[in-house]
Amino acid sequence: MKTLLVAAAPEELQGLSPDFNILYTGIGKENAEIILRKYLSAMSPSEREGLTLFNVGTAGCKMYERGALLRPTSVTAYSNGVLQSVPVVDWEAEKYIECHPAVCYSSNVFIDAENEYLLDNVAHDCVDMEAFTIANICKEMGVRFISLKLVSDCFNVTFDEWKASLSEVASHLTQAIETLKKNAII
Repeated sequence: MKTLLVAAAPEELQGLSPDFNILYTGIGKENAEIILRKYLSAMSPSEREGLTLFNVGTAGCKMYERGALLRPTSVTAYSNGVLQSVPVVDWEAEKYIECHPAVCYSSNVFIDAENEYLLDNVAHDCVDMEAFTIANICKEMGVRFISLKLVSDCFNVTFDEWKASLSEVASHLTQAIETLKKNAII
């Protein structure tokens, strides 16, 4: 199985062994769109066949505590003014790591206490900034998409505070990834 880990920022994967094929997109939907589309477009359809794109990273969440792992079952976002959803491939993460199924909403902005109201009419368990775009590109290009999110905050930190605090929680995500690889899930 060929697996490509896709994360927004290296800080989200601190301490991960160098055995992984990783693509960093930068933070936000636009960066993810440009970097991932360029990467996958450089591959032939036969190279993309059998590829699993494993989107990993952090998410804000109020349902679970900081450090919890979430397995998105679908990702949603507003696109052209319409709330859209992309289902995520069901995979067996819970057999090997402690994680919770979740609906992941991809926001255009970093959600904090001042703009949390933007989520008032959106069904979500967690919020990131890239998963919807990544899932859409995978769907379009015939690439298997799976995802794992680490709860990094409860919408109670600024962007700079989020980035500075990643070293405190990133090990939860990297340990889970290592466990999944050891058990040949990724």
